[in-house]
Amino acid sequence: KGYPETGTINQEWGEWTGRLVLDWKPELSFTDNTMVYGSFSRGYKGGGANPPRPGFATKAELVQIALDQGVPQSLLDQIDQFLPNLFPVLKLTADEYGDTFAPEFVNAFEVGAKNTLLGGGLTLNLTGFYYDYTDYQISQIRDRTAVNENFDATMGGLELESIFSPTPDLQFLANVGYLHTRVADGETSIDIMNRTQGNPNYTLAKPWVQLPSNCVVPTAVIVNNLTNGIYNYTGFCGVGGLLGSAITPVLDPNFGNTKYDPANYPELHGGAGLLADLGGNELPNAPHWTVNVGGQYTFHLRDEWAMVVRADAYWQSQSWARIYNSDPYDKLHGWYNANLSVWLEQPDKQLKIEFYVKNLLDTTPITGAFLNSDDTGLTTNVFTLDPRLIGLSIRKGF
Repeated sequence: KGYPETGTINQEWGEWTGRLVLDWKPELSFTDNTMVYGSFSRGYKGGGANPPRPGFATKAELVQIALDQGVPQSLLDQIDQFLPNLFPVLKLTADEYGDTFAPEFVNAFEVGAKNTLLGGGLTLNLTGFYYDYTDYQISQIRDRTAVNENFDATMGGLELESIFSPTPDLQFLANVGYLHTRVADGETSIDIMNRTQGNPNYTLAKPWVQLPSNCVVPTAVIVNNLTNGIYNYTGFCGVGGLLGSAITPVLDPNFGNTKYDPANYPELHGGAGLLADLGGNELPNAPHWTVNVGGQYTFHLRDEWAMVVRADAYWQSQSWARIYNSDPYDKLHGWYNANLSVWLEQPDKQLKIEFYVKNLLDTTPITGAFLNSDDTGLTTNVFTLDPRLIGLSIRKGF
Protein backbone atom coordinates (compact mmCIF):
# COMPACT_ATOMS: atom_id res chain seq x y z
CA LYS A 1 0.00 0.00 0.00
CA GLY A 2 1.12 3.53 -0.61
CA TYR A 3 0.22 6.60 1.36
CA PRO A 4 1.63 10.15 1.76
CA GLU A 5 3.81 10.60 4.81
CA THR A 6 4.28 14.37 4.36
CA GLY A 7 3.32 16.89 1.72
CA THR A 8 0.38 18.84 0.35
CA ILE A 9 -2.48 17.90 -1.97
CA ASN A 10 -3.93 20.17 -4.67
CA GLN A 11 -7.58 19.12 -4.67
CA GLU A 12 -8.42 21.03 -7.87
CA TRP A 13 -5.88 19.27 -10.04
CA GLY A 14 -5.64 16.02 -8.08
CA GLU A 15 -1.96 16.41 -7.57
CA TRP A 16 0.18 15.46 -4.57
CA THR A 17 3.69 16.50 -3.78
CA GLY A 18 5.83 15.02 -1.07
CA ARG A 19 7.30 11.64 -0.18
CA LEU A 20 5.66 8.22 -0.79
CA VAL A 21 6.26 5.32 1.59
CA LEU A 22 5.79 1.77 0.19
CA ASP A 23 4.75 -0.86 2.70
CA TRP A 24 4.78 -4.39 1.15
CA LYS A 25 4.85 -7.39 3.45
CA PRO A 26 4.72 -10.75 1.62
CA GLU A 27 3.81 -13.53 4.00
CA LEU A 28 3.85 -17.31 3.45
CA SER A 29 2.72 -19.25 6.46
CA PHE A 30 4.13 -22.74 6.87
CA THR A 31 4.08 -25.16 9.72
CA ASP A 32 6.23 -28.11 10.66
CA ASN A 33 3.63 -30.28 8.88
CA THR A 34 4.07 -28.68 5.44
CA MET A 35 6.89 -29.27 2.99
CA VAL A 36 7.24 -27.47 -0.35
CA TYR A 37 9.82 -28.80 -2.77
CA GLY A 38 11.10 -28.47 -6.29
CA SER A 39 13.57 -30.47 -8.32
CA PHE A 40 15.31 -30.65 -11.66
CA SER A 41 17.05 -33.74 -12.99
CA ARG A 42 18.44 -34.90 -16.30
CA GLY A 43 18.08 -38.54 -17.27
CA TYR A 44 19.70 -40.76 -19.87
CA LYS A 45 18.91 -44.09 -21.51
CA GLY A 46 21.48 -45.63 -23.83
CA GLY A 47 20.94 -46.14 -27.53
CA GLY A 48 21.83 -49.24 -29.47
CA ALA A 49 21.57 -51.27 -32.66
CA ASN A 50 18.34 -52.56 -34.16
CA PRO A 51 18.37 -56.22 -35.27
CA PRO A 52 19.52 -56.74 -38.87
CA ARG A 53 16.83 -56.96 -41.52
CA PRO A 54 15.90 -60.38 -42.90
CA GLY A 55 17.85 -61.24 -46.03
CA PHE A 56 19.34 -63.93 -48.21
CA ALA A 57 22.92 -64.97 -48.77
CA THR A 58 24.91 -62.76 -51.14
CA LYS A 59 26.41 -64.01 -54.38
CA ALA A 60 29.90 -64.20 -52.86
CA GLU A 61 28.61 -66.18 -49.87
CA LEU A 62 26.73 -68.67 -52.05
CA VAL A 63 29.73 -69.15 -54.37
CA GLN A 64 31.94 -69.89 -51.38
CA ILE A 65 29.41 -72.40 -50.02
CA ALA A 66 29.31 -74.14 -53.42
CA LEU A 67 33.12 -74.32 -53.59
CA ASP A 68 33.23 -75.73 -50.07
CA GLN A 69 30.79 -78.41 -51.19
CA GLY A 70 33.04 -79.39 -54.11
CA VAL A 71 31.22 -77.66 -57.00
CA PRO A 72 33.79 -76.92 -59.77
CA GLN A 73 34.62 -73.26 -60.39
CA SER A 74 34.08 -73.84 -64.13
CA LEU A 75 30.45 -74.78 -63.51
CA LEU A 76 29.89 -71.70 -61.37
CA ASP A 77 31.39 -69.56 -64.15
CA GLN A 78 28.95 -71.03 -66.68
CA ILE A 79 26.00 -70.35 -64.38
CA ASP A 80 27.14 -66.78 -63.87
CA GLN A 81 27.57 -66.35 -67.66
CA PHE A 82 23.99 -67.32 -68.47
CA LEU A 83 22.31 -65.91 -65.32
CA PRO A 84 24.51 -63.07 -64.12
CA ASN A 85 21.76 -61.75 -61.81
CA LEU A 86 20.92 -65.11 -60.28
CA PHE A 87 22.00 -64.16 -56.77
CA PRO A 88 20.91 -62.99 -54.33
CA VAL A 89 17.64 -64.83 -54.80
CA LEU A 90 15.72 -62.01 -53.12
CA LYS A 91 16.69 -58.81 -51.36
CA LEU A 92 14.81 -56.40 -49.15
CA THR A 93 14.97 -52.81 -50.38
CA ALA A 94 12.47 -51.23 -47.98
CA ASP A 95 13.98 -48.76 -45.53
CA GLU A 96 11.52 -48.84 -42.62
CA TYR A 97 13.78 -47.93 -39.71
CA GLY A 98 17.36 -47.09 -38.92
CA ASP A 99 20.11 -49.58 -38.27
CA THR A 100 20.67 -47.92 -34.88
CA PHE A 101 18.61 -45.88 -32.43
CA ALA A 102 19.81 -42.86 -30.50
CA PRO A 103 20.13 -42.49 -26.72
CA GLU A 104 17.19 -40.94 -24.91
CA PHE A 105 17.54 -37.81 -22.76
CA VAL A 106 14.99 -36.16 -20.48
CA ASN A 107 14.94 -32.89 -18.57
CA ALA A 108 12.57 -33.44 -15.66
CA PHE A 109 11.04 -30.59 -13.66
CA GLU A 110 8.92 -31.22 -10.57
CA VAL A 111 7.34 -29.04 -7.89
CA GLY A 112 5.01 -30.02 -5.10
CA ALA A 113 3.75 -29.69 -1.58
CA LYS A 114 3.23 -32.32 1.10
CA ASN A 115 0.87 -31.43 3.94
CA THR A 116 -0.37 -33.02 7.15
CA LEU A 117 -3.53 -31.26 8.37
CA LEU A 118 -6.30 -31.64 10.95
CA GLY A 119 -3.93 -32.83 13.62
CA GLY A 120 -2.74 -35.69 11.45
CA GLY A 121 -6.19 -36.65 10.25
CA LEU A 122 -5.62 -35.45 6.68
CA THR A 123 -2.64 -35.97 4.38
CA LEU A 124 -2.81 -33.85 1.25
CA ASN A 125 -0.03 -33.91 -1.37
CA LEU A 126 0.03 -32.10 -4.72
CA THR A 127 2.70 -32.55 -7.38
CA GLY A 128 3.19 -30.91 -10.76
CA PHE A 129 5.71 -32.18 -13.28
CA TYR A 130 7.02 -31.52 -16.78
CA TYR A 131 9.31 -33.86 -18.73
CA ASP A 132 11.03 -32.74 -21.91
CA TYR A 133 12.28 -35.75 -23.90
CA THR A 134 14.86 -35.77 -26.66
CA ASP A 135 14.84 -38.95 -28.78
CA TYR A 136 12.22 -40.75 -26.67
CA GLN A 137 12.55 -44.47 -27.47
CA ILE A 138 9.52 -46.46 -28.62
CA SER A 139 9.63 -50.16 -29.52
CA GLN A 140 7.62 -51.76 -32.33
CA ILE A 141 7.47 -55.10 -34.13
CA ARG A 142 8.89 -54.87 -37.65
CA ASP A 143 10.22 -57.60 -39.95
CA ARG A 144 9.49 -60.30 -37.33
CA THR A 145 11.58 -58.57 -34.66
CA ALA A 146 11.46 -55.71 -32.16
CA VAL A 147 13.05 -52.44 -33.25
CA ASN A 148 13.36 -49.00 -31.64
CA GLU A 149 12.65 -45.56 -33.08
CA ASN A 150 13.27 -42.11 -31.57
CA PHE A 151 10.85 -39.20 -31.23
CA ASP A 152 11.09 -35.86 -29.40
CA ALA A 153 8.17 -35.46 -27.00
CA THR A 154 6.94 -33.73 -23.86
CA MET A 155 4.93 -34.94 -20.88
CA GLY A 156 3.32 -32.91 -18.11
CA GLY A 157 0.67 -33.24 -15.48
CA LEU A 158 -0.59 -33.00 -11.92
CA GLU A 159 -1.02 -35.60 -9.17
CA LEU A 160 -3.18 -35.22 -6.08
CA GLU A 161 -2.85 -37.70 -3.21
CA SER A 162 -5.03 -37.59 -0.11
CA ILE A 163 -5.69 -39.74 2.95
CA PHE A 164 -8.48 -38.72 5.33
CA SER A 165 -8.96 -40.38 8.74
CA PRO A 166 -12.01 -38.97 10.56
CA THR A 167 -11.35 -41.50 13.33
CA PRO A 168 -8.31 -43.64 14.13
CA ASP A 169 -10.13 -46.71 12.76
CA LEU A 170 -11.68 -45.23 9.60
CA GLN A 171 -9.62 -44.18 6.61
CA PHE A 172 -10.42 -42.92 3.12
CA LEU A 173 -7.98 -42.37 0.26
CA ALA A 174 -8.29 -40.63 -3.08
CA ASN A 175 -5.63 -40.17 -5.74
CA VAL A 176 -6.27 -38.22 -8.94
CA GLY A 177 -3.82 -37.78 -11.80
CA TYR A 178 -3.92 -35.66 -14.95
CA LEU A 179 -1.43 -36.32 -17.76
CA HIS A 180 -0.84 -34.60 -21.08
CA THR A 181 1.69 -35.90 -23.60
CA ARG A 182 2.63 -34.55 -27.00
CA VAL A 183 4.93 -35.70 -29.80
CA ALA A 184 6.98 -32.82 -31.19
CA ASP A 185 6.08 -31.23 -34.51
CA GLY A 186 7.95 -32.63 -37.50
CA GLU A 187 8.27 -36.19 -36.15
CA THR A 188 7.40 -38.90 -38.68
CA SER A 189 7.38 -42.68 -39.00
CA ILE A 190 6.07 -45.40 -41.32
CA ASP A 191 2.84 -46.91 -40.01
CA ILE A 192 2.75 -50.52 -41.20
CA MET A 193 -1.02 -50.51 -40.55
CA ASN A 194 -1.40 -47.70 -43.10
CA ARG A 195 1.61 -47.69 -45.38
CA THR A 196 -0.09 -45.66 -48.14
CA GLN A 197 -1.56 -43.04 -45.75
CA GLY A 198 -4.77 -43.28 -47.74
CA ASN A 199 -3.16 -41.89 -50.91
CA PRO A 200 -4.85 -43.49 -53.99
CA ASN A 201 -1.71 -42.93 -56.09
CA TYR A 202 -0.03 -45.78 -54.20
CA THR A 203 -1.00 -49.42 -53.64
CA LEU A 204 0.01 -51.98 -51.05
CA ALA A 205 1.62 -55.16 -52.44
CA LYS A 206 2.90 -58.45 -51.03
CA PRO A 207 6.19 -59.10 -52.89
CA TRP A 208 7.12 -62.66 -51.97
CA VAL A 209 6.30 -65.18 -49.29
CA GLN A 210 9.80 -65.18 -47.77
CA LEU A 211 9.87 -61.41 -47.28
CA PRO A 212 8.29 -60.42 -43.96
CA SER A 213 7.06 -56.95 -44.93
CA ASN A 214 4.60 -55.66 -47.48
CA CYS A 215 5.60 -52.78 -49.70
CA VAL A 216 4.04 -49.81 -51.46
CA VAL A 217 4.14 -49.32 -55.24
CA PRO A 218 2.83 -46.50 -57.45
CA THR A 219 -0.66 -47.50 -58.57
CA ALA A 220 0.17 -46.60 -62.18
CA VAL A 221 3.00 -49.17 -62.20
CA ILE A 222 0.70 -51.97 -61.01
CA VAL A 223 -2.11 -51.08 -63.40
CA ASN A 224 0.26 -50.84 -66.36
CA ASN A 225 1.85 -54.23 -65.74
CA LEU A 226 -1.34 -56.12 -64.92
CA THR A 227 -2.97 -54.64 -68.03
CA ASN A 228 -0.08 -55.99 -70.11
CA GLY A 229 -0.12 -59.41 -68.45
CA ILE A 230 3.03 -58.97 -66.39
CA TYR A 231 2.75 -60.55 -62.96
CA ASN A 232 6.24 -60.08 -61.53
CA TYR A 233 5.21 -59.24 -57.98
CA THR A 234 8.83 -59.39 -56.82
CA GLY A 235 9.61 -56.64 -59.29
CA PHE A 236 6.83 -54.54 -57.83
CA CYS A 237 8.81 -54.21 -54.65
CA GLY A 238 12.22 -53.82 -56.20
CA VAL A 239 13.54 -57.28 -55.33
CA GLY A 240 15.41 -59.19 -57.98
CA GLY A 241 17.82 -62.08 -58.19
CA LEU A 242 16.55 -65.39 -59.56
CA LEU A 243 12.99 -64.24 -60.05
CA GLY A 244 14.04 -60.90 -61.49
CA SER A 245 16.12 -62.75 -64.08
CA ALA A 246 13.51 -65.32 -65.02
CA ILE A 247 10.48 -63.05 -65.29
CA THR A 248 9.77 -60.09 -67.51
CA PRO A 249 10.82 -56.96 -65.63
CA VAL A 250 8.24 -54.59 -64.27
CA LEU A 251 7.87 -51.44 -66.37
CA ASP A 252 7.20 -47.95 -65.08
CA PRO A 253 4.93 -45.79 -67.30
CA ASN A 254 5.87 -42.70 -65.29
CA PHE A 255 9.45 -43.05 -66.55
CA GLY A 256 8.92 -43.98 -70.20
CA ASN A 257 8.16 -47.66 -69.57
CA THR A 258 11.66 -48.27 -68.27
CA LYS A 259 12.33 -50.90 -65.62
CA TYR A 260 10.65 -49.95 -62.37
CA ASP A 261 13.09 -48.74 -59.71
CA PRO A 262 11.78 -47.75 -56.23
CA ALA A 263 14.71 -45.35 -55.99
CA ASN A 264 12.80 -43.09 -58.41
CA TYR A 265 10.20 -42.59 -55.67
CA PRO A 266 12.13 -41.39 -52.60
CA GLU A 267 8.86 -40.70 -50.77
CA LEU A 268 8.34 -44.50 -50.66
CA HIS A 269 11.62 -45.18 -48.80
CA GLY A 270 12.52 -48.17 -50.93
CA GLY A 271 8.92 -49.37 -50.96
CA ALA A 272 8.36 -49.27 -47.20
CA GLY A 273 5.65 -46.64 -47.53
CA LEU A 274 4.76 -43.02 -46.96
CA LEU A 275 5.65 -41.29 -43.72
CA ALA A 276 2.90 -40.59 -41.20
CA ASP A 277 2.97 -37.15 -39.54
CA LEU A 278 3.12 -37.71 -35.77
CA GLY A 279 3.34 -34.08 -34.64
CA GLY A 280 0.82 -33.41 -31.86
CA ASN A 281 0.03 -37.09 -31.25
CA GLU A 282 -0.07 -38.54 -27.75
CA LEU A 283 2.42 -41.06 -26.43
CA PRO A 284 1.26 -44.69 -26.07
CA ASN A 285 -0.44 -45.81 -22.83
CA ALA A 286 -0.78 -42.27 -21.47
CA PRO A 287 -4.39 -41.69 -20.33
CA HIS A 288 -5.36 -38.10 -19.51
CA TRP A 289 -7.07 -39.05 -16.25
CA THR A 290 -6.52 -41.70 -13.58
CA VAL A 291 -8.52 -41.98 -10.36
CA ASN A 292 -8.03 -44.30 -7.42
CA VAL A 293 -10.40 -44.24 -4.42
CA GLY A 294 -10.76 -46.52 -1.44
CA GLY A 295 -11.59 -46.91 2.19
CA GLN A 296 -11.01 -49.22 5.11
CA TYR A 297 -12.28 -49.73 8.65
CA THR A 298 -10.61 -51.52 11.55
CA PHE A 299 -12.63 -53.57 14.04
CA HIS A 300 -10.87 -54.34 17.33
CA LEU A 301 -11.56 -57.88 18.54
CA ARG A 302 -10.54 -59.91 21.54
CA ASP A 303 -7.00 -61.02 22.38
CA GLU A 304 -5.41 -58.15 20.45
CA TRP A 305 -6.90 -59.32 17.16
CA ALA A 306 -8.00 -56.71 14.64
CA MET A 307 -10.16 -57.17 11.55
CA VAL A 308 -9.73 -54.73 8.66
CA VAL A 309 -12.24 -54.42 5.82
CA ARG A 310 -10.93 -52.60 2.74
CA ALA A 311 -12.37 -51.75 -0.69
CA ASP A 312 -10.80 -49.78 -3.51
CA ALA A 313 -11.56 -48.90 -7.11
CA TYR A 314 -9.47 -47.62 -10.04
CA TRP A 315 -10.49 -45.87 -13.28
CA GLN A 316 -8.57 -44.43 -16.19
CA SER A 317 -9.69 -42.57 -19.30
CA GLN A 318 -9.00 -43.68 -22.86
CA SER A 319 -5.48 -43.81 -24.27
CA TRP A 320 -3.65 -45.01 -27.39
CA ALA A 321 -1.82 -48.29 -27.92
CA ARG A 322 0.58 -46.87 -30.56
CA ILE A 323 2.16 -43.53 -31.29
CA TYR A 324 0.19 -43.25 -34.54
CA ASN A 325 -3.09 -42.61 -32.66
CA SER A 326 -5.08 -44.26 -35.44
CA ASP A 327 -8.79 -44.26 -34.60
CA PRO A 328 -10.30 -46.75 -34.00
CA TYR A 329 -7.44 -49.24 -34.34
CA ASP A 330 -5.09 -47.75 -31.73
CA LYS A 331 -7.74 -46.57 -29.26
CA LEU A 332 -7.74 -48.14 -25.80
CA HIS A 333 -11.08 -47.41 -24.18
CA GLY A 334 -11.28 -46.21 -20.60
CA TRP A 335 -11.64 -48.97 -18.03
CA TYR A 336 -12.16 -49.56 -14.32
CA ASN A 337 -11.43 -52.16 -11.68
CA ALA A 338 -12.54 -52.87 -8.08
CA ASN A 339 -10.99 -54.94 -5.30
CA LEU A 340 -12.14 -56.12 -1.89
CA SER A 341 -10.18 -57.59 1.00
CA VAL A 342 -10.72 -58.57 4.64
CA TRP A 343 -7.91 -59.55 6.98
CA LEU A 344 -7.33 -60.56 10.56
CA GLU A 345 -4.07 -59.63 12.17
CA GLN A 346 -2.15 -59.64 15.42
CA PRO A 347 0.53 -56.99 14.90
CA ASP A 348 2.49 -57.96 17.99
CA LYS A 349 2.78 -61.54 16.77
CA GLN A 350 3.35 -60.54 13.09
CA LEU A 351 0.43 -62.72 12.01
CA LYS A 352 -1.93 -61.79 9.20
CA ILE A 353 -4.70 -63.88 7.58
CA GLU A 354 -6.19 -62.23 4.49
CA PHE A 355 -9.12 -63.09 2.24
CA TYR A 356 -9.23 -61.05 -0.97
CA VAL A 357 -11.10 -60.65 -4.23
CA LYS A 358 -9.28 -58.95 -7.08
CA ASN A 359 -11.26 -57.65 -10.06
CA LEU A 360 -14.45 -57.94 -8.05
CA LEU A 361 -16.73 -57.15 -11.01
CA ASP A 362 -14.95 -59.65 -13.31
CA THR A 363 -14.35 -57.12 -16.10
CA THR A 364 -11.81 -57.87 -18.83
CA PRO A 365 -10.93 -54.58 -20.54
CA ILE A 366 -8.06 -54.36 -23.01
CA THR A 367 -5.31 -52.50 -21.16
CA GLY A 368 -2.57 -52.62 -23.83
CA ALA A 369 -1.79 -53.91 -27.33
CA PHE A 370 0.98 -54.22 -29.88
CA LEU A 371 0.89 -54.83 -33.62
CA ASN A 372 2.80 -57.71 -35.23
CA SER A 373 4.59 -57.46 -38.57
CA ASP A 374 2.97 -57.85 -42.00
CA ASP A 375 3.67 -61.54 -42.44
CA THR A 376 1.37 -62.34 -39.50
CA GLY A 377 -1.52 -60.69 -41.31
CA LEU A 378 -1.03 -57.62 -39.06
CA THR A 379 -2.39 -59.51 -36.08
CA THR A 380 -2.51 -57.72 -32.75
CA ASN A 381 -1.52 -59.01 -29.33
CA VAL A 382 -3.65 -57.55 -26.54
CA PHE A 383 -3.34 -57.45 -22.77
CA THR A 384 -6.37 -57.67 -20.49
CA LEU A 385 -7.01 -57.63 -16.78
CA ASP A 386 -6.86 -60.97 -15.04
CA PRO A 387 -10.33 -62.42 -14.44
CA ARG A 388 -11.80 -62.30 -10.96
CA LEU A 389 -9.32 -63.83 -8.50
CA ILE A 390 -10.39 -65.09 -5.07
CA GLY A 391 -7.64 -65.97 -2.67
CA LEU A 392 -6.54 -66.58 0.88
CA SER A 393 -3.10 -65.78 2.26
CA ILE A 394 -1.49 -66.37 5.65
CA ARG A 395 1.64 -64.48 6.65
CA LYS A 396 3.70 -65.00 9.77
CA GLY A 397 6.81 -63.05 10.65
CA PHE A 398 9.62 -64.36 12.85
